[in-house]
Amino acid sequence: METVKIGELIGQLRRKQNITLQQLSRGICSIATLGRIEESDGKMTYIMAGAFFERLGYTLDKFECYVSQKELDEYNLRNEIRNAKEHRRLAEMKLALEKYAKQTAKKEAGLERQFLDSMNAFLLFEEGNYDKAEQLLRKAIELSVPTWEEKWEQQILLGYTEIEMLVLLSDIYDKEEGQKQAEAEALQWKILGYLEERKEHRENIAKAYAEVSCRLIAKLIEKQEYARALYLSEKAITVIGKVSRMYHWVELLCLRGKCLEELSKDGKVNSQQARNAYQEAYYIALLYETEKEELAQKLKKHLEEEYQWESIK
Repeated sequence: METVKIGELIGQLRRKQNITLQQLSRGICSIATLGRIEESDGKMTYIMAGAFFERLGYTLDKFECYVSQKELDEYNLRNEIRNAKEHRRLAEMKLALEKYAKQTAKKEAGLERQFLDSMNAFLLFEEGNYDKAEQLLRKAIELSVPTWEEKWEQQILLGYTEIEMLVLLSDIYDKEEGQKQAEAEALQWKILGYLEERKEHRENIAKAYAEVSCRLIAKLIEKQEYARALYLSEKAITVIGKVSRMYHWVELLCLRGKCLEELSKDGKVNSQQARNAYQEAYYIALLYETEKEELAQKLKKHLEEEYQWESIK
């Protein structure tokens, strides 16, 4: 097995993708520091390495790295927090965040602070404290994406963590009133456009692509733009299918079924297509067992009432 120093690998991947030192280092470290890291002559923390690899379209778990026990413990704790967040185990998440804050209290590095602020912003969002969540999240975003309010989708290189923060910010805007909701949709379209440009890293952007697509498809359906919503749903299903993941697959199939159902009322598509989409969503929802049991029952009821369908299960 070939052994390559992590700094050298970052340099190789950066040059292969024609990414500049400025693009990769922006908001993480100085250009000079990144240059020294690539020459294996500069210090780099594990969380910093993770940020670089994310921007290059990779995750550190794809590589075997040698780090101190302290940094490994912090990395594992961040993953524990992310896992609790994904499954909405908020009490567990709060406790792990408190532990992480104590472990990193003496560090002044922006990335540790950004992680804490973004996760606490998520908790505030879940509690319905949208103003404080927005303030804290904007602060977190600005630590590594200082010019994000400009035309960032054309100029800035982002990692998944940064994209995730922007998606959460759009969700916060959606919960607020008036102009903020319009800003939410505009931000979601910008995120989707950025992800479109990162197709070479489809596996790493698929989850965010599916999340943002679900939000935008729902808004297009609300505006009765069914053909456009159908196109976007099929595109997102193709993206997650190519990486063999089930990110929001059931939700996307439900949205696709709704589009087809509405289009069939005008004779633009066959109603059988809508039924097939709902059927597929139902059987996939069953695979999740208790996690999507309620959705599965709603789909079953809809199929029985609207399409006189009988489940084989």
